[in-house]
Amino acid sequence: KGKEDFKSQHSDFRGRIKLLKENLSLGQSLLQITGVKLRDAGLYRCVIGYGGADYKTINLKVKAPYRTITQGVVSIGDNKWRLTCQSEGYPQAEVIWQNREYEDVTDKANTSYETGSDQLYRVTSTLTIKSRIDEIFYCIFWNKELQENTSA
Repeated sequence: KGKEDFKSQHSDFRGRIKLLKENLSLGQSLLQITGVKLRDAGLYRCVIGYGGADYKTINLKVKAPYRTITQGVVSIGDNKWRLTCQSEGYPQAEVIWQNREYEDVTDKANTSYETGSDQLYRVTSTLTIKSRIDEIFYCIFWNKELQENTSA
């Protein structure tokens, strides 16, 4: 039949979790979590009682890609510039800076990491460099675990 046990359900999941019963007769049990949060990551156990009992455990990994990069440019005089890129995601990303020729200039940058109450990493990277006004620089957020980069 398929029945959720709300008595032992953690309050964080109220209204966000649902057992999809359409394929139970085929031996498929699907758990749907809406509004997934980083803190939802972890082990989940599905217990099936049908005559005897059986269970399966899965490990849910939650990731948040670095999608939007906020950029800032400030002149600090004498053809020196302070370029800033900021974004948030999970897990922690590495920030790589490149010039127009795609040469790595990351060693001239300073990157800081903060974690908010939502567990997302707020990554701020600042490149201070002497350059012509028409020079182009790229900041790239490299998320090793997702094998994904976002650039600005």
